[in-house]
Parts: sequence; C-alpha cells; structure tokens
Amino acid sequence: MKRRIAVFVLMLNIGQLCHAHEDLTLQTNRDILEKMPLLTLQPMLDFCRDKQPQRNAELEQAYADAKEKVLKAAKEGVISVRKQGVATLQEQDLNLPIAADFKQQSQEMLIIMSRSLQQLDAATYCPVLIQRLNQFDQHAFQQTLELQYKAMFERVEAQRKATQPQ
Repeated sequence: MKRRIAVFVLMLNIGQLCHAHEDLTLQTNRDILEKMPLLTLQPMLDFCRDKQPQRNAELEQAYADAKEKVLKAAKEGVISVRKQGVATLQEQDLNLPIAADFKQQSQEMLIIMSRSLQQLDAATYCPVLIQRLNQFDQHAFQQTLELQYKAMFERVEAQRKATQPQ
C-alpha cells in the first residue's frame, strides 16, 4: 500500500511538472495564498487531460486565463490590505516558511482529490470545469484572498506579541 501511495505521489508530481510551467511548490506564507488555488486545480486538470485529451487545448486556454486572474487577484489583494491598514503587512511575514506538516497535509489532500475524481464521468465533468474556469470571478476571489491575508497577518501579529518579552 505504501508503495502504491509513493508511486501515486511521484506520478502526481511528475504530472504537475509536465503540465505546469509555473513553480507550484509551497515554501512560504506567500505561496499558500498565491499558489494554493492553482495547486488545488492540478488534480482536476490532470484528470481532464488524461480522460478527455480532445479538450486539452480548450482546457489549457481556460486554465491560462484563470491563472492570470488568480495571480492578479493575489497581487491586488496584498495592495488592498496594505491600503486598509488592517494589519501590518511586512515582507518578512509573507516570507516566513510554512510548516512541514502543512506541506504533508496539502499533498495528502491532493492525493484524496485525485482519487475522488476517478469516480466521475469525464464527459460531464470536464466541460463543466472548463466552463467554471472561463467564468472565474476575479473580484470575488480577490475578496476571499483579502480575508485570508487579514486572518494570516492577525495570526502572525498575535504570535509576535506572544513571543515578545513583557
């Protein structure tokens, strides 16, 4: 069983390397906010690439457009949080490394997603995925990101206060 999981993780990572030209590794807090939405799309994209190869061009175009909107929303979300002054936004906070257990949990989540997708009807699922990517709402996503940024910085600020001598 462990070998199957190891092979599956390896294949998932190879699939991501083959299909994704961007770096989707999670190293810092910034990566969680900016890359996690793209990372969680990978099992869905891989499923459709494998099961519906005739739709790959359409899928890649929809993904490229959505990816551009995700990255733009992430950048604008940081700017918006800075302007609101809700939390002190410092580069060092964004560049803090993430915990190893979070990386492991993320990888496990991707494996579970990949497994659950295998039960779906690709002829029905893949066109819906393409449609949802094409209808991606950058504004709504940016609002969600801003809330996540605020929560993360409030957590970092609380940790900082807790560790400072009084």
